[in-house]
Amino acid sequence: MIRTLGDLYREYARVVDMCDGTLVSPNECVRYPGHILGGAGGTPCLRLKPIEHYTFAVGIVEGRPVFHGDTLWHTVLGTTCVVGAGETIPTEHAACFSWDAPKRARTIDLPALPVPLTVSGDRKLRVVIVQLRSEDDGTAWLNAFIERIES
Repeated sequence: MIRTLGDLYREYARVVDMCDGTLVSPNECVRYPGHILGGAGGTPCLRLKPIEHYTFAVGIVEGRPVFHGDTLWHTVLGTTCVVGAGETIPTEHAACFSWDAPKRARTIDLPALPVPLTVSGDRKLRVVIVQLRSEDDGTAWLNAFIERIES
């Protein structure tokens, strides 16, 4: 909780350190209700009152600042989580989080129906029909290929 001007500047210094080595500007990590703080390269205005209304990012995930109340996907646990008050996301743990849940893997059913086919002479070919069906939306495709049967 920010109570004094010293708290405010210490918190901003923490944000500057957190952004060091990333593409995230410290200005992106400071919020004040109803105001856009700072410019692309300048220091944000930290003189707005009451100072208790400033909020600072608690981590950086996938190149974006994370604030209390943001919902992230925990990649290790496979679940969503809301960043609570007082929590921070250390740089070394940022890889355990994502802004989006992973796309569900698609499984494809591949039943093959071999149809023997004899061609003139002693060469034999087989037509194999494969039906592909997506579990996600039920769409189906039919593919066929011819393979040579070695005699």
